[in-house]
This record gives sequence, structure tokens and C-alpha cells, in this order.
Amino acid sequence: MTAPPSPSRWATRCHRRCAWSTSGPPAILLTVHDNWAFLPYFCRALRSTAARVRQREVEARPWPGRTPEETFRLLHADRTEFRERYWFLQWGETVDNASKYAYLDDGDLVVVFAFWRIEHPHPRDRGRVFCARLDPDRFAAVTEAAADLLEAEGAG
Repeated sequence: MTAPPSPSRWATRCHRRCAWSTSGPPAILLTVHDNWAFLPYFCRALRSTAARVRQREVEARPWPGRTPEETFRLLHADRTEFRERYWFLQWGETVDNASKYAYLDDGDLVVVFAFWRIEHPHPRDRGRVFCARLDPDRFAAVTEAAADLLEAEGAG
């Protein structure tokens, strides 16, 4: 059994970070409860998400003709494995204060999410569905760049 990393080594492998959504002004802070991440895991999760999006391994819009808000509510209400195909941003505890789904629609990556915790710092936002329509390649590039930056900061 290996010993846990020393506190100084742990500090270089953990990083305080915030995830923002730019679905519309003003930007929305996604990480309001836990802004710390274990970098090796978090960077792998970022890269995995970026690769999935770049390779278009994201499901197509499940209900054509429905608004993103309706789609979110239908997915969120579904308790079968169907909705798991649309789970998105599964990056650990740092973003577990929001329910997040994504799908491809007309070449765009559509990310829909809602905050669920009662103690959310902006009560009017709790339960409200937010939507971001993004270029998949741009999303992948920005996500990979974030992983690169975090790894460089963690190594330094």
C-alpha cells in the first residue's frame, strides 16, 4: 500500500477553479459549492468530454420540435437509462450542484442545465433551466485548453 501524498504534493495536485457558463449575460458560475478539484482526475474528465464532443459522440436531440427547456424537463423526469445517454459535464463533485444534459442539434452542441440545491446562492436561479448553444469544435478546443492550463499550473 502506498502512502498518501504529502500535503505539499497534494497542494500541487489540487486546484481551486470555477466553471462558468456563458449562456447569456451575465455569465453564470456553475461551481458555487465546491471549487476544488483533484487535477489528475479533473483534467482527464475535461479531456474525455472534449474528445466525446469533438468526435460527435453526443446523442442527437431526443425530441425534435421541443424547446431546450422542455427537453431538459423531459430528460430530468425520465428515470430510465435513456436519460443517462444525455448526461454531460460529469466532472465530479465540483459541478454536482446542477443537473446537466447535452445533445447535438443542427450541428450545434446544446447544453441544458439547472441548479437543484436548496442552498443555491441565487434562489431565483434554482430550478430555472439554462441553455447554451455552442460550436462543438470550439467547445472541445476551449475545454482542452483549460485542461492544458490546469495541468501546467499543477505541475508548476
